[in-house]
Amino acid sequence: MFFVLAASLLSACQTSGKGYRISGSAEGKESGMVYLQQFRNKMYFTIDSSTIQEGKFKFKGKVDMPALYALQFKDAEENQTFFLDNAEITAVFSADGTLKTEGSLSQDLYQSVVDQVDEDDFDIKGFVAAHPASNVTAYILYRNFSWRLGPDELENLANQLDSSLTASPYIQELREIISTLRTVEIGKTAPDFTLPDPEGNPF
Repeated sequence: MFFVLAASLLSACQTSGKGYRISGSAEGKESGMVYLQQFRNKMYFTIDSSTIQEGKFKFKGKVDMPALYALQFKDAEENQTFFLDNAEITAVFSADGTLKTEGSLSQDLYQSVVDQVDEDDFDIKGFVAAHPASNVTAYILYRNFSWRLGPDELENLANQLDSSLTASPYIQELREIISTLRTVEIGKTAPDFTLPDPEGNPF
């Protein structure tokens, strides 16, 4: 019952038409800039910025579906990631630069397993079955298991995801990975490739 309810809530988040509003605060920072970044193609791209005034900042917009984003100060070396929903979200930076968000159901789900997904005993099959309509599931399958499972198992799990995730960039990239894995399976003819010889000439 809990998994069904959670899946329903996450699905509702994904189709919300209200957009997101991020109300943020940064302990120890009275001014400066903070950037909202979107994760795609294994990189982060800045899509918006906000001026920090008296330790406060805000963002608003709309996402097609919950996805991985990040916030980063102008002078920070690293960003702080979170799943962004179309919801009212609070984002609090502590003095050491770590981020805590509230209001995103997708982030709550991601946070509940982020420290477990790389463990050998993490039940990815059970997670997919429990949260087939969540883009968090699609992300974890793509990011944490595309290099740990074979193409048949990956495809089987991907096919269990809800049709609402068909347009998810994580699923699209996972499909490409599956296709690539099939070309290099044991027994397959090796694909043509070019490498430089000792003199640097292509061979």
